[in-house]
Amino acid sequence: VRVNVADAAGEPVAGAEMAVVVVDEAVLALSGYELPDPLDIFYRPISSHVWSRYLRDSIELTDPALLDDKLSATTESPAETTAAASDVFEEVSANLSGGDMADEARAGSYSADDGEGTGGDAIDVRNVFSALAVFQPEVMTDADGNATIDVPLPDSLTRYRVMVVAVAGTDEFGSTESNITARLPLMVRPSAPRFLNFGDQFELPVVIQN
Repeated sequence: VRVNVADAAGEPVAGAEMAVVVVDEAVLALSGYELPDPLDIFYRPISSHVWSRYLRDSIELTDPALLDDKLSATTESPAETTAAASDVFEEVSANLSGGDMADEARAGSYSADDGEGTGGDAIDVRNVFSALAVFQPEVMTDADGNATIDVPLPDSLTRYRVMVVAVAGTDEFGSTESNITARLPLMVRPSAPRFLNFGDQFELPVVIQN
């Protein structure tokens, strides 16, 4: 499989890193798997995660009449007046649930898977049926943005999906897909009966497919 990586302007990208996966299409069809677009992942709109909160609605004031009575009972000394005002402030603070206010202000929502015949020439029997043909997570492109990956196909006669995800630098991403269909010029499949007993006679049909 030959892969060419180019940027948005069509210029080759050297040193791009790719993940190459070749999987049996039949297995992917069972789960409806589709290759995610890396651009949707790395360039999706996200929240700034910044909130503004104004605490003016959390302020509680004391009774103005109580404040006037406290201040009028003080002397003319500025120090004694300040002390009286401090007493009023402490009295008001004692009636407030200070911890609850702070907790509420800090609270917020953060959004943050060979068989052989018994006689004559040997028979080539298919026996490798792995659904995963290739998994290479670190394939690098050359100076012309090209890379070649060897794909030893299993013995399954099916269609394989070739999936490639590429990344270059810190802000360039891309993906692509292609298909490989595995065929043989001639295939012979014996169709033996499912059950036999002693004394049974039967014909062994053989299906030939090209």
